Amino acid sequence: MRIIDGQFKTPMDFGWTQSLIGALIPYYGLNGSAKITSVILPGILKDFRKCLKETPVGTEIKEEYTVDDGKVTIGLVGSRRMKNGAAANVLHEIYVNEEAVAINGLMRQEEGISI
Repeated sequence: MRIIDGQFKTPMDFGWTQSLIGALIPYYGLNGSAKITSVILPGILKDFRKCLKETPVGTEIKEEYTVDDGKVTIGLVGSRRMKNGAAANVLHEIYVNEEAVAINGLMRQEEGISI
């Protein structure tokens, strides 16, 4: 969990996770999708942030994470960008089994969302 603007934020606090849940429903149903998003996604994001930290600023990377049962592979595309004089982790795209998931209503975010 991290703090943004004095409020606690978890992956469930971000609107794009609702889109991710929707993409997972055909594979796991509503409850299973919500569980994956709230239990497994934090670990995926932690690892992705670690990968981004090791990446030079401006370089885009893609990482794929397969859920233990093998039904779903979640792909994340992101980069490190300079923001207010410091490098920031930015998520550009999310895929579930190679199908793009909308991030805040858009399929490709040039600016992305900070993670």
